Amino acid sequence: MAHPKKVAVVEELNKKLSEAKGIYLTDFVGLDVELMNLLRKQFRAQSIEYKVVKNTLLKRALKDLPFRDVERFLKGPNALAISYDDPIKPAKILTNFKKKYEKPEIKASVIEGHIFDLEETKAIAELPSKEELIAKLIMILQSPIYRLVFTLQGVLRNFLYVLN
Repeated sequence: MAHPKKVAVVEELNKKLSEAKGIYLTDFVGLDVELMNLLRKQFRAQSIEYKVVKNTLLKRALKDLPFRDVERFLKGPNALAISYDDPIKPAKILTNFKKKYEKPEIKASVIEGHIFDLEETKAIAELPSKEELIAKLIMILQSPIYRLVFTLQGVLRNFLYVLN
């Protein structure tokens, strides 16, 4: 019979994974306590959970989830970065942290229920953020309006020169 504490951990993990928009599986080996705390602090600032999870418990938590095939990446020690709002933020944080400290290694990710391997996850990390995309869209939409205003100002200015 399973230990009640482990059952509770598996149920909680299952709930978190099913509600998450972005899940990143990382190998944290080589991160000392100081770096682990620094990484967790960066994640907390963005409302992202980062937790070390035993593979056996994670496999049980994945059991009835549609992306349970992520089990194939569960080799060695693992930590999960879980985001409930922006699925891309953890990728950006992990990529920038790895550039600076050479750890942790990203093994795979699950974004909106789809599994991505290391190479695909790296490509995702390079995508612009939602805020950047919105800003670009606004600039594109405003551009014709600004051109129209400048054109009309030029016509008005030329008309005033003619009158003078």
